[in-house]
Amino acid sequence: MKKFLIPLIPLLLALSCTPAKDSFSYQNFYGFGEVEPFGQIVLSGQSVKLQVIEDQTDGKWMQQQTIFFLCDLTGFTETGAYQATLKMYEPVARKGVVKKSTSDPATYGTDAVALYQDWGSNPKERWIDVSCLTTSLKDSQTPHTVNLVLDDVRSNTDTVYLELHHQGSGESFENETWPTTDFQIDTHYLRFDLSGAIPPEARESIVLQIEWDWFEAANGLLLRDKPEHRKISGTFYLTD
Repeated sequence: MKKFLIPLIPLLLALSCTPAKDSFSYQNFYGFGEVEPFGQIVLSGQSVKLQVIEDQTDGKWMQQQTIFFLCDLTGFTETGAYQATLKMYEPVARKGVVKKSTSDPATYGTDAVALYQDWGSNPKERWIDVSCLTTSLKDSQTPHTVNLVLDDVRSNTDTVYLELHHQGSGESFENETWPTTDFQIDTHYLRFDLSGAIPPEARESIVLQIEWDWFEAANGLLLRDKPEHRKISGTFYLTD
């Protein structure tokens, strides 16, 4: 069942085809997953299970709760899990939602951020996994954060209005103090807890609308014009 926005639709369709066990392979499969004992990964919000047969990383992913990962799928185990060669992973930071009515924009940030992809959600625990893009100065030690802000004035039992914000302490691409060549694009892998954002009166589903400001691009380069306002919406199911 589709949970929200773009949850690995092409990849999940590929996995649902039940190919012959002796011929199945899938290169560069990626997504968010829950880390389980004995080298297993379960796709976030799904029942698909991967068994890591070959680990090409530092192995520390086993110490995480949730990861974003890249792997090759090479077949099936006797229990029906997918055999996987793990090629890359990134830890997923877990965060709550900030209420707009009671928070200072200087705290959650006003710098540009892009919703890069949405990869999964869980109706029971009420969270979404997303990856986001931000800009930062190369070699800077200043911490950058991405925050999901709940517009608790606009939100109602039908639609929850959310905004992505980047707190870069001024070290963001729109600041012309530095030349454009001093900046890089960073990817953040995040899990946002929506339990405090969903109205208790909501029934089986609710619409989530996420808005953000991001830069236009030309010839693969970001432009320093005023960031463009973007938004996307999708149904978030509150029951399995």
